[in-house]
Amino acid sequence: MEYVIRTHDLTKKFGKFTAVDRINMEIKKGEIFGLLGPNGAGKTTIVRMLCTLTRPTSGTATIAGFDLIKESNRIRGKIGLVSDKMIMYDRMTGWENIVFFAKFHHLSEDVIKERAEKLLRALGMWEWRNQQIQYYSTGMRQRINVARALINEPEILFLDEPLLGLDPQTCRVIRNFIKDLNKKEITIILTTHVMEEIEKLCHRVGIINHGKLIDVDTPEDLKKKIQKEDIYDIWFKEDIPSNFFSLIDSISKIEKRNGFMRVYGNSDVLSDVIHFCAKKNYHIKKIKPVEPTIEDVFITLTGKKIRDKIRG
Repeated sequence: MEYVIRTHDLTKKFGKFTAVDRINMEIKKGEIFGLLGPNGAGKTTIVRMLCTLTRPTSGTATIAGFDLIKESNRIRGKIGLVSDKMIMYDRMTGWENIVFFAKFHHLSEDVIKERAEKLLRALGMWEWRNQQIQYYSTGMRQRINVARALINEPEILFLDEPLLGLDPQTCRVIRNFIKDLNKKEITIILTTHVMEEIEKLCHRVGIINHGKLIDVDTPEDLKKKIQKEDIYDIWFKEDIPSNFFSLIDSISKIEKRNGFMRVYGNSDVLSDVIHFCAKKNYHIKKIKPVEPTIEDVFITLTGKKIRDKIRG
């Protein structure tokens, strides 16, 4: 297994406040790795360290085989960064912004033109390439921001809250673009507190809380870790009287929901419920297993709702 990022006790302190507390993680080549946590959890600080924008207080890391401290210049040529803070020049066009930042990578004009056109077309921005940035919507600006970060064709792309405040159409374009990038074995590190992004994009997820890495696993395996019993939702063809639930409650824990019944227990319990319903002539229309969500995982592991702002 090839890891493109490895950290060992990576720590960042601001005075007496510990923003990132001894992070140890390994990120595989070609995976989409999510850092999930509420605002203030330390996600952005981790990304800034790995992108060589801020120096760790202690600990070490290797990125694309290079030492974070000793070989930071080598690392910068291997990475790209997209953040919610878009650094672009309003009086320059989208095309001019991309070309300007591309020159920092010492690329030839022909290479810049070829790559810029390819990226702008893929992101649906070719038509507006010659319009000044100041007239772009937030979503259009973020698409240019993504193109700028990819002009050097990085091996590793950091996305720090890339969909924050964007319209649904732009979110869909960028999500699909991320998936296409990943097919080319570009490693992607995504920080977010949005469940949908984790569910739709990430192969593995690191749960961050108070600067600590709580757990790392696939979304599916994280859910399995917290599920203590099976859950099933059952819909009936007819209305169920209230006293039915008091009769069936001896079999399992039952909850009456809006239009359906929720049953807690294993498959044997479910079989007993089905048999009981048949005996009482209540006809089942649909049974659906219920999985915990990534937000359920976060709440279970940290005791916090994902949207809470955690203060250290």
